[in-house]
Amino acid sequence: MPSEIVTEDDVIRKRILLDGEGAGDEKRVTTLLKTFVKWLHDPQADDYTFHKMLALISQCEMAVDKLQVVKKMNEQESKNYQKLHSDIEKEIEEGKKRIELYKKQLDEAKVIKTNKQQYDVIGKIIRQYPSKSETTESIAKLEKEIAELRKRKTALDEDVSQKKRQFEVLVHSIQQLQHDLLHQNTNTDTDEKDNTEEMDTS
Repeated sequence: MPSEIVTEDDVIRKRILLDGEGAGDEKRVTTLLKTFVKWLHDPQADDYTFHKMLALISQCEMAVDKLQVVKKMNEQESKNYQKLHSDIEKEIEEGKKRIELYKKQLDEAKVIKTNKQQYDVIGKIIRQYPSKSETTESIAKLEKEIAELRKRKTALDEDVSQKKRQFEVLVHSIQQLQHDLLHQNTNTDTDEKDNTEEMDTS
């Protein structure tokens, strides 16, 4: 079944019934109408009836005033509920924005953490190798050692060249000596042969 729509008047009536005066007000209005009709048909009615009507009218006016107060209270309460509802909606929207912000910050924190882990791994790898200053120092030391080796090689090359020249001079001297000895021996043999021939002739 479709739900029944509750109007503001129904709410006011229910409030009055709950406080025990709604039915009495309706009864007073009915009594006032009956008394007024009776008074109209009997103009000679005593003052009691007239004052009774005045009292009923006063009571009805008070009831109307009370209803006006209740109505204003309900209107104010409705405004308060609307404001509360609006405030809650705003807080919900702000809460959603904060959640989105926190999610974004969380994602950024995850990226930063991942990058930090990668940097740590790279840092460990880098630390396994010498630093730039150490590498520069090692290169300078190696260049110095290479320069020293080059000097030593140059000195050795010069020494070898000198030894080679000396050896060539020595070989040449030996060859010259051998040639001189051979020539001298040949001359000696010739002289001896000539002497022998001279002796045979004599």
